Amino acid sequence: MAARRLSSNAHIDLQPIRQGILLPFNDRPKEMKGLIECNEQYFRSVCDTVGEKKYQKLLHLWGETSRSEVCDADLLMKSQRLLLCLPEDYDTKTTNDNQGSNGSFQIDHSRYHLWRQFCNVIGYDMPTPTPQEDSKAHETILESPRTEENEAVMSSDSTED
Repeated sequence: MAARRLSSNAHIDLQPIRQGILLPFNDRPKEMKGLIECNEQYFRSVCDTVGEKKYQKLLHLWGETSRSEVCDADLLMKSQRLLLCLPEDYDTKTTNDNQGSNGSFQIDHSRYHLWRQFCNVIGYDMPTPTPQEDSKAHETILESPRTEENEAVMSSDSTED
């Protein structure tokens, strides 16, 4: 294999990333609008699945709110709640048994698949939440409910590339 040499005139514009940045966007609202345009079929399925009212909330969240208004972790949590149709009082820290504070709640695997697709579209790889001194919000983002159905969804996600 022949080695390739980069031009000595190559310029790579690197910018430092502030703490709390979880998504790969410089201008999140503008870039989210671009993603929505480029992934029209997926976002149409989001609208069909969650309904027009929730979809309009999501569009506002994704395309109209800056990081100074809504941090990345909150954007992810709000998106997740709306995409999965989680009840407001659902405690995301109880994902292993899928129970909310007001009784049992089962996450629909097709909605979970929609959430996984959203993460893929925006470039969020859903790392295992870890304690962070400055942002506890990141800890509550659902990684994955461990059920046989969702394991099948997760394995199908990796084969759809």
